[in-house]
Amino acid sequence: MKTIVANWKMNLSVRESVALTRGVLRGVRGKENLPEIVLCPSFVAMSEMRKILARSRVQLGAQDVYWDDRGAFTGEISSRQLKELSCSYVILGHSERRRELAET
Repeated sequence: MKTIVANWKMNLSVRESVALTRGVLRGVRGKENLPEIVLCPSFVAMSEMRKILARSRVQLGAQDVYWDDRGAFTGEISSRQLKELSCSYVILGHSERRRELAET
């Protein structure tokens, strides 16, 4: 099965993310043979998007994840936290994180 992943990076506010999510849902409504669709907003929009996507075929994804479940890792998010949001996918290995933050 094919998968389409939409990574919104740091471009949309929560309100804009909600509006775009509703637009995607309108666009796929009634269509049968679609690839799997995963929307990956910034972390601040994930809780609101979870509510909107709850009864849809569109999946919620995260833009990144930290490898520890807990700890003093300011600004990071764990897989445990993402699971609470019904997040099924994570994008890893971003070129800008490798380049700008020296992540490997």
